[in-house]
Amino acid sequence: MTVAMLEAKNRPGFFVRHQNFEGGLDAFESARGEDFHFEIVDLGRHLVRLRSANFPRRFLRPDDTRVVLEERPARTEDAELFDQESLFELELGLDSNDGLSFRSVHRDGHYLRHLDGRLCLGAADGPGVPPHATFFKRAPR
Repeated sequence: MTVAMLEAKNRPGFFVRHQNFEGGLDAFESARGEDFHFEIVDLGRHLVRLRSANFPRRFLRPDDTRVVLEERPARTEDAELFDQESLFELELGLDSNDGLSFRSVHRDGHYLRHLDGRLCLGAADGPGVPPHATFFKRAPR
């Protein structure tokens, strides 16, 4: 199990987190430290899911214009869609080979990114996407 914090390349000191079951980007707060901790679940062949460390049955997944923290549904057809949407291909950072980028398997050419403090998906060729879609893996605090 690899638990890490994901720091935004273009916002030093700001990390991926969840709050009220929505993905976001915020300055680290020790009082809510576990909200910044995610397990990068390695499924092989560079495929990963991002599981909350403090809500271990919940994963980050895109939902329309935002990224949410959700539990895998029990219904088969809903679970299949969840499995597709919550799956990312781990790549070298779009804006730095030292970083990581998470390409959506469900929405080809789209990456996990931050925008105005929220997590969402953005097209790789969209304005400002590469620096907003590049993260550094850090040890949990």
